[in-house]
Amino acid sequence: MVEVPAVANPIPTEMFRFRNVEQIMSLANTNFELPYIIGEVCDIRITVRQC
Repeated sequence: MVEVPAVANPIPTEMFRFRNVEQIMSLANTNFELPYIIGEVCDIRITVRQC
């Protein structure tokens, strides 16, 4: 078992809002393009990997 070090810059939990499956599926079934959301998700993923 490997101990995971504490994260220096944790992402504030108030910035997350988990949705239920119905809300996510209704968004996925639209023709809207949401590039700003994808950019934010990529930024979060990059930040987490860098830590």
